[in-house]
Formats: sequence, C-alpha cells, structure tokens
Amino acid sequence: MRYYLVENPLVEGKYYAKINPTGTYGEEELIQYMLEKGTGQSESDIRAVVTLWNNSILELAKRGYYVNTSLEQRRPDIKGSFENEEDTFDPNRHQIKVDTIPTTQFTKAFRDTSVEKVNDVADRSNPVLSKYIDHGSDTINEVLTAGSIGQLTGRRLKFDEAAADEGLYFIAEDGTEINITTIVKNNPSEIIFGVPEGMAAGFYQLQVRNRYNKSNDPRVSTLKSPIEVLAPADAA
Repeated sequence: MRYYLVENPLVEGKYYAKINPTGTYGEEELIQYMLEKGTGQSESDIRAVVTLWNNSILELAKRGYYVNTSLEQRRPDIKGSFENEEDTFDPNRHQIKVDTIPTTQFTKAFRDTSVEKVNDVADRSNPVLSKYIDHGSDTINEVLTAGSIGQLTGRRLKFDEAAADEGLYFIAEDGTEINITTIVKNNPSEIIFGVPEGMAAGFYQLQVRNRYNKSNDPRVSTLKSPIEVLAPADAA
C-alpha cells in the first residue's frame, strides 16, 4: 500500500498521510476478481449471490435491523432534531441514514500490511479536490442531485470566473461537459455552487480548471470518485 504526505492546512509545519490508490474495484470488477480465484462457481452463480446478498442487506436494514457481516456493521439511524417528546418524524426535517462501521476483523487485517512512501503523484500547483458534499442528498462523493446545492472542498480550487477556459465542470460518461455557472462561493478551499437542473441519470466526473501564477495553460484536476445522478425510481 502506497502513501504520500500532504501539508496539514490546520497545523503549521505538520503533515498527514494520504493513500495513493492502486485502483478502484466496483461490483463488476469484484465479480471478475472472484471468478479469477477459480472457485468453480460460474459468473451467473456469483452474480446471483451478490444480488441476493445486497438485496437482503437492504431489505433488513429498511425494516430497522442492524445487519452485521464479518467485515462491516450496518446500522440504520434517523438524523435530525426533534422539538419535543411529542414531535414525530418529518421527512422535511429528518432523514434515515445508515452508518457503516468496519468490524474488528476488518481492521485487524491491516496490521501486517506493508506500506511504501511515494512522492505525491500530483503536481503541487494543481487543484486538489478532496470531497464533494451534495446537499440535496446529504451524501459525500456519492450522489449528485440536479437542482440542489453542491459543495466542493480541497485546496487551490479558486478559479477566474471571467476566464472562458477556467471553471467548474461536470463531465458525463460520453464526454459531454457541463460548465457550472451558478457559483455562490469561490475560494481556494471551498466552492459552493448550484447544480444544474435536468441532468441525465448516470455517472459524472467533477473537474476544476484554473491557472497558477498567471500561467498560459490552465491546470486541470478531477475528483477521484465519479458522482452519480440517480434515475427517478432510484432517487425515490
């Protein structure tokens, strides 16, 4: 496992470690990884088990059960403040969330993991996109709610709103670019903006383009995790 050090903006002269990810495994890649293990199970068998596993966890959690596996504990919870003992759940003020907690077995598995320090693979002058907070769904680096407020945090994010080749963009899977024009806050550590209405369902990359010390070419950095606009049925 490789890591690099990043200057801590809250404590002068101190640094913290960030993992330099080897890659990303989604469900499809995980299924292929399991097939390569040569267990004798067919791809259709594995897909059926994965689907049944996922659906069972969702169904039980939605019924209020704590669902514990060998690697994770999933605990449904209600977020939001209640005015008094007679107050009841109001979807406009309260939300049902699920807390995911790694088990002891999961955390113990990393005790003998070897690590290697590497240089920061990113240009030190490039923007650093840390996390996207979607205020329409109250999620981080997961869901993109069209028509809501988005919040991007990181470092060196500020861009010149008057420059045609700088800005904040959503990049669709087919390469279509959506330039974000409703900017509420634009500073080096935070950008708050209005997410456009009518975005099609699918995955989008969030990208910042800006200049460093009046350089000729803009710097371009992208949030590592793609963000998903859910189809209406999924969003419900």
